[in-house]
Amino acid sequence: MQRKYLYLIILLLSILIGIIHGVGITPSVSIFFSWFLVGLWVCFTLHLIHKLNQHRQFNSPHNTSFFILGPISIGILYSLWGYFTGLLEWNLFGSVQVFLSPWTLFFAFPYLVYGVFSLYSCFMRYDIVYLRQKTVNARIFGYVVTFLMIILGFCSLLFFLIVDALGSFPFDLIHISPDIMLLLTSLLSIFVLFRYGFFGGRPSISEISARARREEIYRPSSRPSSSTRTTSRSTTRSTSTQPRTRATTRTQSISTQRPRQASIPRTQKKEKKTKPTLQKLIKYIKPKAGHLSLEDFKCIFCFSLPNYPADQGRGIVVCPNCKRPAHADEFKDWLRNSNLCSRCDATIPAQFRRNPQIIPVKTYLAVMKALAKKK
Repeated sequence: MQRKYLYLIILLLSILIGIIHGVGITPSVSIFFSWFLVGLWVCFTLHLIHKLNQHRQFNSPHNTSFFILGPISIGILYSLWGYFTGLLEWNLFGSVQVFLSPWTLFFAFPYLVYGVFSLYSCFMRYDIVYLRQKTVNARIFGYVVTFLMIILGFCSLLFFLIVDALGSFPFDLIHISPDIMLLLTSLLSIFVLFRYGFFGGRPSISEISARARREEIYRPSSRPSSSTRTTSRSTTRSTSTQPRTRATTRTQSISTQRPRQASIPRTQKKEKKTKPTLQKLIKYIKPKAGHLSLEDFKCIFCFSLPNYPADQGRGIVVCPNCKRPAHADEFKDWLRNSNLCSRCDATIPAQFRRNPQIIPVKTYLAVMKALAKKK
């Protein structure tokens, strides 16, 4: 609610300044609407920063309609208004046929660049795009938005030509020269459409695994050559043929001097074998926290503790940095849109992303019990 009041105050101030400047000082409808658009731009920028901080806090990807359509719409709107604005309307290129005003450079350029990058993300980074509660294929969404941008660019040019020919419009047309921001945006969007849309795409998991196999095949092996093998075999054979009289006498004397050790039961041998493995698992799985609780062992996505009968076939994946657990299927779904841990914001190594170490649920529960006993 406080942000809404802040946005309302900013809009009221911009309207007040527009009335003073556009009605009192220099009567012009374009100047009044320009000040109103300045206030609207400030409100949208503050709201965008708030959304970015919110998504960064939860480490969520920006695959929503707000982050894709919002900046593109604002950039196109303010670049088109550069034909009518009474603020910062002079041409930075002087008398050249191409037009670039400080208005479009300050208000439209950042959002146009962000919009083109969001289109690139639709083709190369995102799998889906959220339209409120619905989901759409990201590539199809990128195709539709890019085509709409191109059509809107051509329609705006026709509109300005018609307005200039008729000469009747409530706003004063400043120039008819093509805006360099719109030209660059349309060219970049066409490049992204063809380069990353039609002739490119994200590599699938099978392609990544096939590429890794090829690299392993063509990687120079560290195995010894056949010549070294033959020499080592010959040396071992020659040493084996030597007499062993001295060695046998030494072993006999040592065996007579040393007393026999008591036979260790099988149960103790098993305990010695299992203890180091459990300790290694505890070091690998134990979450990084000052005081451990059950919250530290919950899945970072569904916030539920591992359950052996229910989660038997799912498995557990632990973050390499903070050691927080997650179900393997949810962890893999998360990696499709983000390379950061959802809990600690640390980058997950590429090798771990390709081949995450999946721990059985039963083993993870055993480690949890061992850590609970240590308390």
